[in-house]
Amino acid sequence: TRLDLGSNKIRVIEAGSFETLVKLVSLELHNNRLKSLHANMFAGLNSLCELDLRENKLTALDPLTFAALPKLATLNLESNPLANTTVTLSFQGLTRIDI
Repeated sequence: TRLDLGSNKIRVIEAGSFETLVKLVSLELHNNRLKSLHANMFAGLNSLCELDLRENKLTALDPLTFAALPKLATLNLESNPLANTTVTLSFQGLTRIDI
């Protein structure tokens, strides 16, 4: 299952927004206005393999942001003003990352 929320001018995603989407495999959040992602924000997305966060306003990532995504293999963070020091803390188990 795929959910495309790209290009919707989303600024904030509340905790628990996705917790009932346990079969979601791909989540598109590209081209929004997200500035930050909170720890365990994606809790409940146990089947998520692909996450597209490109073209947002992300400057930093909490080290636990993706901890609740055991199957996450592909993460796209292109065109975000991320500080280099935050990038290495958040990605374990990924097979592909675009920054």
